[in-house]
Amino acid sequence: MSHGPLPHNGFGYPPMRPTPRSRTGLLVGFCAALVVAVVAGVGIWAVGRDSAPPQRDLEDMRQAFPQLLPAGEIEAGSTHASGTGFGGIGCSAQTLSDRSTIYWSSGVPRPEVGNPTAEWSCHYTNSYMIPANNTRWPYLRVLRYNSSAEVKQVTDGLVGSTEEVDVNNGTSYTNYKWGVEPKSAPRMLTVFPGDPEREQLILYSYGLGANNDPSSAELLEWWKTLPLN
Repeated sequence: MSHGPLPHNGFGYPPMRPTPRSRTGLLVGFCAALVVAVVAGVGIWAVGRDSAPPQRDLEDMRQAFPQLLPAGEIEAGSTHASGTGFGGIGCSAQTLSDRSTIYWSSGVPRPEVGNPTAEWSCHYTNSYMIPANNTRWPYLRVLRYNSSAEVKQVTDGLVGSTEEVDVNNGTSYTNYKWGVEPKSAPRMLTVFPGDPEREQLILYSYGLGANNDPSSAELLEWWKTLPLN
């Protein structure tokens, strides 16, 4: 999810006519002003450095999945982002507060996802995963939390899911799964315990519960193609 340059303030001092008596005073005054300006600049830089920028969570998520989520740094100060990810998937992102709402499509079973600090939401448009029978693509979300403990609270609270280990591009991951056929909205939640860059993240793949959604087997086969490593 670019810090950009700090704002530069130009001061237009009025011209002064130097005299032999005032040269030293002017030099001292100029040096004193320069020191104040430098100190002030350092102070501004330190505040900016120590404060977490709004785009930090979105950028951390993007860097955790550089081949999956849209490329390119997120503009400094941004709380939203959008772009094209893996295979042409369209993605949008937002930071979240306690008053934020995660929007789900109508009819989608809404999982209990706790209180993430940010999300990327992605889906394909104008195409089908299996054109022969108009099977549409799954939807995908990446959710970020304040800690891995919050991720565990989410997985501990899942009801009716099965926990399985699946392999993606040679690496094993833990998936929590619900639903079987399209009308039951197959869903899969992937976690990354022990991975310092991703243990605060959840990858949520799901169908919408429509007749032409992928089955759970098709959802898993698609998940295996995602560049998670």
